[in-house]
Amino acid sequence: MPDRTLVDLARMAALDALAVLLPVTCAGCGVPDRALCPECRTTLDGPLIRGRLGASSNEHPSSPPPFDTVAAVAYESTVRNALLAFKEQGRTDVARALAVPFGRAAEVALDDHRDRVPSASGIVLCPVPQGTASARARGYDPVRMLARRFTGHHVPPLLRRVGPARTQKLLGVEERLRNARGTLQARHPLHGVDVLLIDDVVTSGATLLEAARAVREAGGAVIGAAALAATPLRHPENRPPS
Repeated sequence: MPDRTLVDLARMAALDALAVLLPVTCAGCGVPDRALCPECRTTLDGPLIRGRLGASSNEHPSSPPPFDTVAAVAYESTVRNALLAFKEQGRTDVARALAVPFGRAAEVALDDHRDRVPSASGIVLCPVPQGTASARARGYDPVRMLARRFTGHHVPPLLRRVGPARTQKLLGVEERLRNARGTLQARHPLHGVDVLLIDDVVTSGATLLEAARAVREAGGAVIGAAALAATPLRHPENRPPS
């Protein structure tokens, strides 16, 4: 049976090549262009959005420590259009442009912890896994594709889906937390491993919290999380209580 890493890389390369060869319109605004037009690319250079997930030890002494999140841009307007095209319409040609702000957020998140983990190579990127149905329908993992563009190499999955969960889109914050609980599991022990969680969009934070739980249950430590975008709900000035 072929190496899954080679199969994934071959599939991603084929999708990238197909997207470039076929005539397309800008994924952000729809004008004739390839991937994103210059004007839409400027929207990917917004101010970083910082947040914090998890309860403080004063409020819940038995809870795991909270962690910081860094997102590159707000999930709205052009950014939302481009990301949906990338995830739902097979527009893998947008990955190169989206990987730039994604990489910026990841670099900042890594820099925040270089004093504790001196070498960035000592921090492992942990993609939040997509849903099983989404994975089958797409044939590629958007988060891992962005990570590959950012790092220049294959980023293996550390977590897997183990339980069914309703779609999060129509659920409130508390419902999302309950819905996500117990749905992720580490693929192997992570004892002594420092992990930076990575995702495409931070909304309520429920999925990131579940990913953090799965990493810690496997013996790893979560230093933080980075994402391409965050919904307005996650803006610091409008952040709900953790």
